[in-house]
Amino acid sequence: MSVLVSGANGFLAAHITDDLLKHGYPVVGTVRSTAKSDPFLKHFKEKYPDAKLEYEIVQHITEPDAFTPVLQKHPDIEYVIHTAASTAIGALEGQDMKDVFLTPAIEGSLSILRSVHEHAPQVKNVVMTSSIAATTSDFYAQHTKVYRPDGWNEIKWEDNGGNETLAYAISKVYAEKAARNFVKENNVKYKFTTVNPAIVVGPQLLDSHCGKTLNISNQWMLGAVEDVKTGI
Repeated sequence: MSVLVSGANGFLAAHITDDLLKHGYPVVGTVRSTAKSDPFLKHFKEKYPDAKLEYEIVQHITEPDAFTPVLQKHPDIEYVIHTAASTAIGALEGQDMKDVFLTPAIEGSLSILRSVHEHAPQVKNVVMTSSIAATTSDFYAQHTKVYRPDGWNEIKWEDNGGNETLAYAISKVYAEKAARNFVKENNVKYKFTTVNPAIVVGPQLLDSHCGKTLNISNQWMLGAVEDVKTGI
């Protein structure tokens, strides 16, 4: 038995991998290049010398069969944690936001769900990282509000107004809806769960990554600190 963690070099995925290895679970992580996996492989091998950890390259998560070779190579994978997503806020450089946020979010989610459904019947659970943005646009709702599984943020893609943060949030809505529709329409054998955090902050797993590859929540925190420092 092993656990597949997609986007394993990401902020949250790295901590998930660390926790899995700490508890003795074999892990197969996917990354877009060896350059992204090497620092983590070295870190984890030093921290957990007996750990069973492998990294596989999935360069383009939006391709229909992107994850199929990984699942076929590792038939012992029984659990999948899908965290891979585009979080390139501030790095568009003239790119179409749809190509940066919306398409990778939707197609990346469908790609891994489809591959598990068609090529990995042994998988028992698939967990996908979503966002509170998928459930509501009222991020400052009072504590008395109840968020239910059938509640959605009804904002549309065309309402992003060119705002990158809003585009990212909307992509989470579309990705989770697409994923849940796929699971329902295909009557998959695995149990599907989404986790919808409001904000994820904390230390970078590798000191060498601090200030270079901050996740969105930490970017917001850093921005707030810098605003305070500059008196804004």
